[in-house]
Amino acid sequence: MARSFIRYQDHNAPRWGELAGAAPKHPDDSVSLYPLTTPFETTAALVAALEAGADLGKSTTALTIPASAILSPVTSDALVLCQGMNYASHAGGDGGIHVRKKNLLFVKASSTLCGPYDKVIKPAEVQMLDYEIEVGLVMRKALHANDKVTAENAGEYLAGVVLCNDISARDTMFGMTYMQWLRGKSFRTFLPTGPVFYWLEKNEVADALEHFRCSLAWRDKERQNGVTSDMIFKPVETLGYIAEFMDMKLGDLLLTGTPGGVIAKGTPTINKILQDYLLDDEGRYERMVKEAHETVSDFMQVGDLMTAEMVDERTGAHLGGQYSIVA
Repeated sequence: MARSFIRYQDHNAPRWGELAGAAPKHPDDSVSLYPLTTPFETTAALVAALEAGADLGKSTTALTIPASAILSPVTSDALVLCQGMNYASHAGGDGGIHVRKKNLLFVKASSTLCGPYDKVIKPAEVQMLDYEIEVGLVMRKALHANDKVTAENAGEYLAGVVLCNDISARDTMFGMTYMQWLRGKSFRTFLPTGPVFYWLEKNEVADALEHFRCSLAWRDKERQNGVTSDMIFKPVETLGYIAEFMDMKLGDLLLTGTPGGVIAKGTPTINKILQDYLLDDEGRYERMVKEAHETVSDFMQVGDLMTAEMVDERTGAHLGGQYSIVA
């Protein structure tokens, strides 16, 4: 049976607890949990202990904490590997790319990880700040060359899920030389994560991965809503593709793409600008920003609020929500 874990700040040290009541949605919520007395320093250490059936030192007495004390349930030792354009509503509806033939992968710095109620800091240089709600997958064991991942053994590789928001500076992403995404994706606080790490039994992973629904609202209006069954490249296929060229380790995080509804749109004009000005960074940046603002009119600004939620539709379990203010 799935279990929900929360990582939180207890005085001067991070601690873990197992959720005892409802998952929080707001920083002012009160959260009931059973503290783990074993001091797991990383998500990988917690997953390893769960897999080994080790004593977590779980208290039998529930503790109540403020949701504002919750930290990212994925620790910064993790590699953050991301899929792009992995929902048809995003690739075709937002991006103008109607046929996806290849899996798009990129890396996001782990220093972007922050808690579900932390502020998202808008860099002064960024004009086109955007959101991307995503289901994140936490690795149960390492992935190596020649590993064959199937629906039958997916639970051997994937431990569970977390709710993530892949904040993106679109102008930085597409204004860099050859349109490198790393800087535009990797400003600190650009990955609100949690509130819970939803750990799954091995035998339920394959089915569960078809039934997570996540949604995001911006300025009090729902902008994104998608279910994982709508992914173009499913996790099993993606892990097999990753194994062809790189390793992943226990505790690493794979973001699985975002549904349609992001602010930036791949209009025919923008797509042509990206093609025509590939080698002209300044020209591409200026034209793209001008067209984007004329098409969209506004991106996220200081003071804006994003809220996000995730549900396991198999069981009806609500996995909590995020409350992120741009600062």
